[in-house]
Amino acid sequence: MDLTGHWPAALIPQALSLLRDYELSLISCHFWITGPEWGMKAETKPDDFLFILMAGRIAAEVGGESAVLGPGEILLAEQGELLSACYAQGCSSIEVFALHGFFRDRLHRCLFRGFSSPFARLPEPGAWMARLRDLTGLINSDAPAGSLAGIGLLRWLFLDLLRTGLRLAKAEAPPDARLAYCLRTIQSRFAEDLSVEGLARECGITPTQLRRIFQRYLGRSPKDVLAGQRLDRAAELLRTSSFSVKRVAFETGFRQVHHFHLQFKKFFGHTPSAYRRLESEGM
Repeated sequence: MDLTGHWPAALIPQALSLLRDYELSLISCHFWITGPEWGMKAETKPDDFLFILMAGRIAAEVGGESAVLGPGEILLAEQGELLSACYAQGCSSIEVFALHGFFRDRLHRCLFRGFSSPFARLPEPGAWMARLRDLTGLINSDAPAGSLAGIGLLRWLFLDLLRTGLRLAKAEAPPDARLAYCLRTIQSRFAEDLSVEGLARECGITPTQLRRIFQRYLGRSPKDVLAGQRLDRAAELLRTSSFSVKRVAFETGFRQVHHFHLQFKKFFGHTPSAYRRLESEGM
């Protein structure tokens, strides 16, 4: 993409970093009109989360930062980040798009972590509302096509946020060649019988050394990164294929279906079957 002549020179490196350094995947996009009992009380999400307000006002807190949001404003929360929200004074209902997905760089760090704030404002909210309504309808009628279209739309959305003042820190290259090798291996071979011990052996180090490398640069263990990759793919297959739960488990590297059930429910809050049903119902 040639941005010359369309973007301020100072923003071009950030825009190119967003386009080149981050892999986006969209799990779901839903539109809600809430009732009087709505609220999010100090909870975390199992994935990266965008909350795009179209009507009403809320008071929100993400990762210790707070703001009152109105129509056309966005809340951005990465996987596992503590967030809460409630109606602002005088408001008893909101209209909102809720998008779930994963937006990660080569070190598996969330795109949102590089932004200057967990809150942003959409340019042209009316136009974005129409685009997001179309996306919601497409996902409900054809989930694979909708997810694919959603990735392009999300890149467009994040670029628009850069143009309206949100800033993105430059993504860093993997600082350790052994970490880079392990991340590539996990991304391409997660369905195989991988283990921390096997990855360490391929890198010529001990499992303890490998865990220290992951913890130092990612703040996560290699076991957690591998499990996350497998569960992300499992959720995608449950949404977009007719595979049985047993086949989904085996296709994503889980050799025991019971263990897959336990890990999936811990990660997503629902059993695989319940998750598939809720996604098909647009919940």
